[in-house]
Amino acid sequence: IYSNTLSHGFVLDDVSVISENRYVNAGVSGIPEIWKNSYRDGYWNDSGTLYRPVTQTIFALLWEVSPNNPALGHWLNVLLYAGLSWLLFSLFKSLTKNDLIAFSSSLLFTTTAIHTEVVANIKSLDEILSLLCALSAWLLLWKNQESKDKRLLIWASLLFLIGMFSKEGIISFLVIIPLSFFLLKKSSFKELISPLIAIAIPVGIYLLTRSMVLGGITASVKASTIDNPMVNYSIIERFMTAIKLIGLYAEKLILPVPLAYEYAFDTITKASFGDVHFLLGFGIIGASIFGIAKTWKSKPLLAFGILFSFLSIGLYTNSVVLIGAMFAERFAFAASLGFYLTLTLLLLQYLKPNVTLLFTVVISVLFAGLSIQRNPAWKSSFSLYEADIETLESSCKAHYNYGLELMKQKAANAKNPQEKQKYLALASAQFEKALEIKPGYQLPKSQLALVQYRMGNYPKAIELYEEALAQNTSDDASWNNLAGAYVSTQQYQKAIDAYQKAIEINPNYIDALGNCGAVYGMIGNHEQAIVYLERAHQLAPRNLTYIQYLGMSHDALGNYTQAKEYSELYGRLQKK
Repeated sequence: IYSNTLSHGFVLDDVSVISENRYVNAGVSGIPEIWKNSYRDGYWNDSGTLYRPVTQTIFALLWEVSPNNPALGHWLNVLLYAGLSWLLFSLFKSLTKNDLIAFSSSLLFTTTAIHTEVVANIKSLDEILSLLCALSAWLLLWKNQESKDKRLLIWASLLFLIGMFSKEGIISFLVIIPLSFFLLKKSSFKELISPLIAIAIPVGIYLLTRSMVLGGITASVKASTIDNPMVNYSIIERFMTAIKLIGLYAEKLILPVPLAYEYAFDTITKASFGDVHFLLGFGIIGASIFGIAKTWKSKPLLAFGILFSFLSIGLYTNSVVLIGAMFAERFAFAASLGFYLTLTLLLLQYLKPNVTLLFTVVISVLFAGLSIQRNPAWKSSFSLYEADIETLESSCKAHYNYGLELMKQKAANAKNPQEKQKYLALASAQFEKALEIKPGYQLPKSQLALVQYRMGNYPKAIELYEEALAQNTSDDASWNNLAGAYVSTQQYQKAIDAYQKAIEINPNYIDALGNCGAVYGMIGNHEQAIVYLERAHQLAPRNLTYIQYLGMSHDALGNYTQAKEYSELYGRLQKK
């Protein structure tokens, strides 16, 4: 199913987590920094709200073995996903004592197209690995109840610890696993103590470590209204929209089309009483409560499947805690286990076993076809944004992202000036559309300025950048780009001031450091040029431009020994 993703590149969040993350790019030497900082600190120097060091450690090791090679990540995702599918079958077989239930529910999970984001996006190793560890721990704890082998408790605890440090979302299994023992094994409270402690200890270790690194257990940074409009909802609006999201997740799990890489403002609107998805979600919740009450004694497996689904998806409805995004297909990854288990059990209630098997195989074949068809969209960021722009017509972020890629991939690589102008105009139209949807969205304003810069209209670019920065003075990229426009109009001191603003916001902003050093060199202040270029060189030790400029500045100051060292380093790296 996923063989056509193995040649894909780094896409979407892969950039901030892997390909442009300085800790990951440092390979083995960057691992200590990964464990001491937030998830994306190596990309945007932010305190952040996420802490997932295990997966980033793996990315650093892969980078050490083969730098900037996405193939290794894609192979790893596909192989681990295959292992996860086999593990799920083994677990469900142990839980249900029924090969048909285990096979059908596992097959639906494996083939559904809603999981293409998880498997095709290297960054989502965090989803796969955390769930793999959680299910492995669950299976070992289940076997421990039968064998009473305490070593299984230790291994289960260790695996769950790795899972928590891969992605914290599996914290819901702190309830799900004991619940399975209570409903399916009829375990007493005394019998629940050992498995509960085995997974509670890893959760405690993770939360303590996270608190020490991030300065708190919960997120300290408010989610963006672009990514999650629910941050501005009232309690009632938030509660109703959470119900709507349950309806949307159920719809995507049953019919995974159309799919999209994000659901930012204003893709999903605020729920109302007449909203189809709100009514669907409300109906599902009502039916589920009735089903649990009716079956938890007579058909505990069905009751468990329903509870499994809700406990897994609950964290991602924004009903309890506001998270970074309103809705995402990857958020349904763990919940789909309980959903497809429940679906299989419901089918068996109304269909004969052989008919149920045939039905699930047919549906799985259709699911697999949809997955194979969806995979090519994930080849690159440009192909993804282009494929989804119609589906995400009402998303301001989708238009912004597409415009950005039109500039980076098409206009920047145009064969002639006419083609470049064409793609810049298309990019500008996307930015204008983003602003039409969300007038206060600052990023498209900055990119409209960049379009003018690329067109050579530097005074207009300066005007637009200054307008954008008046609204948001903390945009380091805009300060860096404004400085570039100042350089093009020979306003060198203003350029230096703007670069320093960018560096003040982000001390590890490599481009701003290097550019500031270059401008100092242009005006003959080689002492200051060396200060900034050295900082840029430390962060990007293989960048030939910084090495060349450092050699030139040392030469201009008469530091011939240092100039020779940089010249020789330049030569060695150039040969490689």
